[in-house]
Amino acid sequence: MWCMWLHLASLTAACRPPVSETRFARLAAAAISTGRPLRLTNRSVQLHAPFRLRSSQRLTIVGGDFHGDGHSLFQVEGSRQGLLDLRGVRLLHASSAERSERRESVAARKRPLHVASAGFKPPRRARGAAIFVRGKGQLALERRATRAGAASLDLLGSRLSGAAPHAICARGETRLAVRRCTIDGSAVRAIYAYHSASLEVSDCSISGTRSAEVGAVEAEAAAAVEVEALRPTDCASLSLSGNAFADNAGGDLAVRGNVAWVVGGVGIVGSGIAHGLLAAGATVIVNSRHEQRLEKISEAMGHPARLVTVGASMLPGRAEITVEQVMDMTSNQLDHVVAHAGGRPWASGGGDETSTTYNRGSVLHIPADEYASAASQLGSFHFAAASLLLPRLTDAGKGSYTFVTSSTSAAWGPRSYMTQALCVARQRTRDGRRASAERESEPRERPLSHTIGSVVAGMAAKGAGGLVQADDMPELLRLEQELR
Repeated sequence: MWCMWLHLASLTAACRPPVSETRFARLAAAAISTGRPLRLTNRSVQLHAPFRLRSSQRLTIVGGDFHGDGHSLFQVEGSRQGLLDLRGVRLLHASSAERSERRESVAARKRPLHVASAGFKPPRRARGAAIFVRGKGQLALERRATRAGAASLDLLGSRLSGAAPHAICARGETRLAVRRCTIDGSAVRAIYAYHSASLEVSDCSISGTRSAEVGAVEAEAAAAVEVEALRPTDCASLSLSGNAFADNAGGDLAVRGNVAWVVGGVGIVGSGIAHGLLAAGATVIVNSRHEQRLEKISEAMGHPARLVTVGASMLPGRAEITVEQVMDMTSNQLDHVVAHAGGRPWASGGGDETSTTYNRGSVLHIPADEYASAASQLGSFHFAAASLLLPRLTDAGKGSYTFVTSSTSAAWGPRSYMTQALCVARQRTRDGRRASAERESEPRERPLSHTIGSVVAGMAAKGAGGLVQADDMPELLRLEQELR
């Protein structure tokens, strides 16, 4: 009989009707007024609109399953004195066919949020984060479990599994603390904090981040934990203690915020270099006097937020004004420069800064009295860029200046000049073209320009000086692997 009583009690609890939204609001108001916890163990609550805490309200909820398909289940707003404390709560945040905007299970804005032994289910078929903190919000996680993406919710101890694109995302002047959590299988990043976010990660295990079906630049930026200062005025910080990282695509940790300028970055190779630097997490400046080329490169990359296009020239005579303009935009921050210029001054399309100066058909159409000027233009371009940008590098000890050119002699003078002032890494590929028959029979899985971009980004990240040379594709691929 005693066993039967337990069974009937459990059955009775499971069959209790759900708490209506109106009823929950009254119960929560009473708990806030008295300061006592609201106990909802074995109860279910349906929320059609976010439940908001105002002013200095504090609410502790113990137990209960919360269902909803709105923007959020809970929103914590107002002064920093307020607090939402969830203990042993399951948040079942389902998707809605009528709404497609991003949703969050819990949105914390300017107020602390404490979650203990809680479980989250983010919306299906909706792209977002399991937990999203913005503004001056604060978040503390303890013994929390999340099953993200399209999977169902299971309490798995302290585990965030399968989130897309990030398990946790924080922006603005946010303080985020993640303790004793296991995060695995996240798409792109397990934890992503940007702008002026402050992130503390301790005693966590983070593994298995992967590149999801997202934009190419974002997919290549996969990392376990990333803190990124996107703007010159941002000041992001990161504290790590007692964490374990394993099998994370793109690397375990990325602290980004560098500004890189690709001079001559609108051509085929130049755009590949810009792509590589964006994938490495840098804010990339690309200039050109041809506005349509700037629009083309931005569109081809999906208009990434960290790509800054400047309609101005770096050719001698105009470079000084352009440098002043760009440095004003970046608040005088410049960490890396990649000076690229091709060897086709007569090319008619898709070229770089020097490509169309002598656009008169073939090289034989250049008048003899102008040939000397045309032949020396590439060297003048590199010298003008180096003489103006080298003194502007924010930190010469960690910064880099990279030449990418198909002509050894074109960069010889500037390279000799810079060797006296700064350790220089230079990438040169003697044969960047392949016969048409070879291109058709053995197409590349990845564009050569992207490989060069990856190499350049690797050299900038390592910050080591010296001369780097690759004479064929095997050497270039080997160099790419060494610089990863």
